[in-house]
Amino acid sequence: MFLQTEVNIMKKRIVSLMMTGILALSLAACGGTGAAKPAEEAPAQETQEEQTEEAAEEKEETADTETPEVETAEAETTEEAEASEEEDSVEKLVADVISLEKGTAGSQLKAVGLAARFIRLYADGQSDITDVETVTKGLSPEDKELFVDNFVDIIWPYLQEALNGDEMIGGILEDLGLSDEIDQIVQENLTEDDIKVFTEFADALREE
Repeated sequence: MFLQTEVNIMKKRIVSLMMTGILALSLAACGGTGAAKPAEEAPAQETQEEQTEEAAEEKEETADTETPEVETAEAETTEEAEASEEEDSVEKLVADVISLEKGTAGSQLKAVGLAARFIRLYADGQSDITDVETVTKGLSPEDKELFVDNFVDIIWPYLQEALNGDEMIGGILEDLGLSDEIDQIVQENLTEDDIKVFTEFADALREE
């Protein structure tokens, strides 16, 4: 009887140990499943990285596409700058004098710039810039009137100041970047007789 009781106790202990082992294995399995989840989430992270890379590639492609437009704009700006530096002529100057609008923003700077161009052209040997017949030849009555009015009323006073080295116009010429050039032309290239030619030209225009 005692032996039977001991056997039963041993059986119970063995069963208990087995149950404990099974429970431990179950818990380990659950823990393994929980730990495996981050590994399962890895593909999602890889997908996000791929999307980021694709967005970066698209941005680079867009930048490459816009580059020609930027280069075109820069080229146009360069062409405009080069066009403004083209050799001046009597015809161009006359046309610009005719198109000068009084009382507009920047009209004073434009008028001073035109006066400087008169001096530059004359000093470059285009003395016909001070010949009334040559300057007004081929102009319509309306354009001729505009040229005479704009030159006599607006440009001539500035031109006269530039020829006389007036300090007032000196500041404006400096703003235009023409101060040193015009001063040098007047002092080194123009004589009193040349200055007299400009005066006679203005007087002749007044009589038109």
